[in-house]
Amino acid sequence: MLNCKTSHIVTVVISTAITTIFTVVPGYSKHLRNNDVRFVSKTSHGFDSVAFIENDHCVTSGQPYKGVSTYKYMSIRVKAGRKNASYPKSCFKNWVAADNYGRLPDSLHFVVKGTLILKKRGCSVATLHEIVLAQGHAINSNNWWVGGANCIHPKNSFKKRRYNELHCYDKNQQWCLKRSSTTDNMFYVWKGVCEK
Repeated sequence: MLNCKTSHIVTVVISTAITTIFTVVPGYSKHLRNNDVRFVSKTSHGFDSVAFIENDHCVTSGQPYKGVSTYKYMSIRVKAGRKNASYPKSCFKNWVAADNYGRLPDSLHFVVKGTLILKKRGCSVATLHEIVLAQGHAINSNNWWVGGANCIHPKNSFKKRRYNELHCYDKNQQWCLKRSSTTDNMFYVWKGVCEK
């Protein structure tokens, strides 16, 4: 039997009440899609699987939604339709630390909020609360956005934010999430600061 150590975590609670009435556009295609975002450990001693526990979501009006699951150990799969709209963007803005986040998307397909758990041999090595995952569309691809109530974009030596990197915090640890330079749906993750 595995002996899992207790993780040190901090829960940041954001109370957001959103009541909105939508009009569905007739004739717009409503297909349920598998939308996968992958989190890869940058170090061999990091983690070997991920999980996501959803506690809220926003989707474009009229689009289907069937929840969040783990896919092939390292990916989070969101089963939802794809149509850009401003409503998911407003959820994203409300759920991330917008003052620390900087650049925000113009529109999104969907947004999910919950707890991202990084595991090694079935034991939790990090539990990041209030993480926000979102997908939009840019030019020829569906791009992913990651944020959180307890995350910030680090700044470079010129005091400008590095938008491809994100520092997320739990009680005693800092984790870096860095977007892959070759694909829009993959993030490298490691404990510690992002590179300068």
